[in-house]
Amino acid sequence: GGMFGGGEDAPARSVRSGVRVGDGDRVDGIDFRLKAPGRLVGTVVDSAGKPVAEAAVFVRDEAGNLLERISMAATDSAGKFTYAGIGAGRYLVHARSRDSVSAEAAAVVREGEDTELQLAVAPGAILL
Repeated sequence: GGMFGGGEDAPARSVRSGVRVGDGDRVDGIDFRLKAPGRLVGTVVDSAGKPVAEAAVFVRDEAGNLLERISMAATDSAGKFTYAGIGAGRYLVHARSRDSVSAEAAAVVREGEDTELQLAVAPGAILL
């Protein structure tokens, strides 16, 4: 998944934190059982309800980890986006454009299903 993708038939992405591998070390007992992905599909609008083109969409897992540091999902001219290849679970989603940002919205993704949402942006910035 992600930037170098695998297309619509690829298994869902999975993030596993806390795994430490030192130089020359081997780690056993880690097993990823990838399932059919779900998708987030939605629209980004401004405060007047008009579609926002070229807004980047970011997704965090329950632990707050970004699925992708550089968003590979952006809105089209109608404000529509699709964020594919997501494993089943709970996520926080936000969008940002050049000068606007949305609040994070909670989304539940189910295996093999689309989860629809609408994000409303307002003038602002993200502080890291």
